[in-house]
Amino acid sequence: MKNRHNWPRLGALPALALALPIAAPAMAEESFPRAPIQLIAPFAAGGGFDSVGRVISDQLSKILGVSVVVLNKPGAGGLVGGAYVAKARPDGYTLLLAGPATLAIGPNLFSNASYSPTTSFEPITYIGGTAYFLAARPDVAKDVKTLIAKAKAAPGKLAYASPGTGSNLNLSMELFKLKTGTDIMHVPYPGSGPAIVDVLAGRVQMTLAPEIVLPHIRSGQLAGLAVSTSARSPLMPDIPTFAEAGVQGVESSGWYGVLAPGGTPKPVIDKLNAAVNQMLQSQPFKEQADKLGLEIGGGTPEQLGQRIDEENRKWKTVIDVAGIKAQ
Repeated sequence: MKNRHNWPRLGALPALALALPIAAPAMAEESFPRAPIQLIAPFAAGGGFDSVGRVISDQLSKILGVSVVVLNKPGAGGLVGGAYVAKARPDGYTLLLAGPATLAIGPNLFSNASYSPTTSFEPITYIGGTAYFLAARPDVAKDVKTLIAKAKAAPGKLAYASPGTGSNLNLSMELFKLKTGTDIMHVPYPGSGPAIVDVLAGRVQMTLAPEIVLPHIRSGQLAGLAVSTSARSPLMPDIPTFAEAGVQGVESSGWYGVLAPGGTPKPVIDKLNAAVNQMLQSQPFKEQADKLGLEIGGGTPEQLGQRIDEENRKWKTVIDVAGIKAQ
């Protein structure tokens, strides 16, 4: 009896079975995104990463046509969030918002890091960076040259406050010390806020801090000595860069980048890169970035990957030379 159904011959089944797994991922990549996307912020709610992440989620949702939801995964200086994304399914639906702590400092500072910052992720786009400001009590120094002279005249007598051992601000000050040959004591605090309070009170002489220190500089309570970025900050254009103040090689920032788990298909990475770059150039994002003191970035996945490589080499050297240990 003839087969009334148009079934494929048995001999064709293996070829059909082989074709299906290949076609399915390709179709999924082509139609990406079709479901909500998680953006992992590796620090607690209320901080810089949370604020930047929520601006990204709001604007990127409109461009991609799906919800982009911020999920905070704090712990171990950003390593918990990094590990979560490194182990996630590489389909573009779990992304990481990360910076120096997660991608350059933590993996070099902690021996138990479960991922590689250079091989466990696929870079997507550099979002941008925020400047750090070296601020000191006016009775201590009003410029970098005076600060260096006083530090060299009394090794170990001056102290700087940071938001914790192993933080980007701690390492940035250690880089300053290495480049200037000074001995300045480190006093760690549980955040930049408490650190600034103790500088204002005179218990510590200086701090390197983000834009939250600017009101105290504008009021004259603290002197703004230098900004850590390669160009002056539009938030405080009167403050020179470290290079302009006579110290070369002390550049750092609180930067942000978006990454996906390693192995995420290139078509998905390309779509996300195009969407994020479109977002960065939108007027609503620019307005929010100005409020956060964020200098907008952009560019290719390769450029973000190069930044991660460079930051890893820089901070590993500082950690090793300064003998910084995880606490």
